[in-house]
Amino acid sequence: MNRHLVEILLSCALSCAFLGACGSIDSGAKLQSPDANTRMDALLKAGNSANENTVPQIVPALQSEDPLVRWAAQQSLEKLTGTTLGYGWSDSPNKRAAATQKWVEWCKNKNLSTPTAS
Repeated sequence: MNRHLVEILLSCALSCAFLGACGSIDSGAKLQSPDANTRMDALLKAGNSANENTVPQIVPALQSEDPLVRWAAQQSLEKLTGTTLGYGWSDSPNKRAAATQKWVEWCKNKNLSTPTAS
């Protein structure tokens, strides 16, 4: 992984830890924001919510064009569920799409709403 990207990821994680930016999710609307930083913050808050009902709101972010948004979505899903279902934020688009479909199936199996693309 590129050193600059690692530094950015660590900076985001530390900001959440020290500034309390990752509390409970504010609004599903922030997950749809055109601003990547806003989406990342909302995703990390969702991951800290301890509420599996937020999973369908997070899943569409796995297909984001922004790698940091994908990273935040993966971290949140893993924190909420204890699994990645084979998803890797830096995997190829085809591999990410296949793993995202596993998350859609996971939601269906849990009788949660079906994730929709953002």
